[in-house]
Amino acid sequence: MVTDFIKQQKVFRPAVAMVELIFALVIMGIVLMSAPQLVSQAQSSGYVSTQQEAIAAASSHISFVLARHWDESNTDQTSGVTVLHTDTDTLAQNGLQSDDITRKRAGTPNVGIYHRTFRDSINGEFTASTPNTFGSRNDIDAGGGAETVNDDIDDFHNTEADLSFQNFVAGEDDYIDTRMVMNTQVRYIEDSPNNVARYDTNNDRLTFPLRDADFDGIADDLGRSSHVKYVRVVLTHDAAAGTPDDLNKSIVLEAFSCNIGEYKLEESDPL
Repeated sequence: MVTDFIKQQKVFRPAVAMVELIFALVIMGIVLMSAPQLVSQAQSSGYVSTQQEAIAAASSHISFVLARHWDESNTDQTSGVTVLHTDTDTLAQNGLQSDDITRKRAGTPNVGIYHRTFRDSINGEFTASTPNTFGSRNDIDAGGGAETVNDDIDDFHNTEADLSFQNFVAGEDDYIDTRMVMNTQVRYIEDSPNNVARYDTNNDRLTFPLRDADFDGIADDLGRSSHVKYVRVVLTHDAAAGTPDDLNKSIVLEAFSCNIGEYKLEESDPL
């Protein structure tokens, strides 16, 4: 009896191995069927990563631009950063012109002598740059000489920042998105609610719509100076031969900066 039992065990062992093989083949088949989806998902994840890196680069650039002085007239540190006169101040219907006595803009609290005034501490008065001087090559610095550095917002108008790797060797270096170009546009936009319909009396809300007469997605250039500068950064990929379609992108970030001057630090009393 014992011998027969052992023989039966020897006979049935190959069958058990065959069942295990079938299960293994089924599992491998399921894995292989899902492999294309896994590859597609991995590619999509890589695309999202490159997009996020590009957005971060554009965001850093526009933050850098906004961190500069509002205008070239604000770069003279000896006189302080004041509110600048603009063409808007000459328009009687806007209600933003300064008071002749306090030199403060209408609606500004009368606190301090030079708080948000149109004159500096030495009674100097400055005006904002005209649109035709926008761009680092067209501007004149505070000392009257040619501009050498981009020290105010409008110096970045019509400039391009090329983000690329130096000494990049195609086929050897392991980089994908190697050529990003950021174009910066700066212009004056409407700053006055000169249309009564823009004032919501129920909610005490003023609306400043960006005019876009040609429907190109860009705020129209006002053609004169105002109290608001509009900054637009467009990041694209400088496509080359053999560039994957996933790298083609057009990322647009917009921001604005206002002519509000700058606070002045008080000197501490001597001990």
